[in-house]
Amino acid sequence: MFRKKEERKDGKEESIKDDILFLYKTVDDMTWSVDLLRKPDRGKYILRRLRMRQITEIVIKFMSFTWAMLWSMMSITSFLMTGVTWVSLLTAVPALAFWVILTKSIGSVTIISMEIKELKKELLARENKG
Repeated sequence: MFRKKEERKDGKEESIKDDILFLYKTVDDMTWSVDLLRKPDRGKYILRRLRMRQITEIVIKFMSFTWAMLWSMMSITSFLMTGVTWVSLLTAVPALAFWVILTKSIGSVTIISMEIKELKKELLARENKG
């Protein structure tokens, strides 16, 4: 699934798996600036990946809201119908799970947007500097 390790110019090995782990670390604890200091040519790559992560978060929110609404409506409908109230318990579990996913992702797009703004400022400062 991942490419073989490649030799970098300074002799250290690097793989795609390291890049993926780097992206999750970047979004979670805002350490892209440290990596940008070590590897200045990686700025545009980090920016592109953050934008893709932002789009992914928007899609996840949209899909979890859609499925949460569908399962909730199904649960309420089956609860109100006579004879199939036990089905409402079965449909309430996925509805609850999708609502939990939706609430856990509150603010993630905003955080990524702030990361992108900070990275753009840093890249612009580096570009003007030298």
